[in-house]
Amino acid sequence: MWLWYALIPVALFGLWRMRTRLDVLALVALPIALIAAQYTLGLNSGVRQRSGVEPLLALMIVAGWVSWAVSLRWASAVFALLAPLAAIDLRSPWPAVGLLSAAALLFLLSRRLSQREPPTLPGEAPLPVTADMHVERV
Repeated sequence: MWLWYALIPVALFGLWRMRTRLDVLALVALPIALIAAQYTLGLNSGVRQRSGVEPLLALMIVAGWVSWAVSLRWASAVFALLAPLAAIDLRSPWPAVGLLSAAALLFLLSRRLSQREPPTLPGEAPLPVTADMHVERV
């Protein structure tokens, strides 16, 4: 479950990336909305089942993927935001301590990964990347 929480920003970024492609957005967002509504209405049935939305969320995550460093940085922000909510919900500071520790660890790991050079083949110059994360071939 925590993995889904950590990947929510990546999925939202994927949805934002698809905003100009209405055909793709309709193929992804419409089924997510319908399945989420059906799942919510079926929760009272007493049958515990996996959500049918997860494969579609995985598609949005793939669409929003930038790099490990960016994804870990977003996950650290999510965990830091969830820490006070976990402390209030569970009436204990220890879950918040664990979440803040995980957030700090993920942030430090993202900083470490962003300092590394992307791998290139021997004798090949690295490809320049623009601000919108598109690789320009020279």
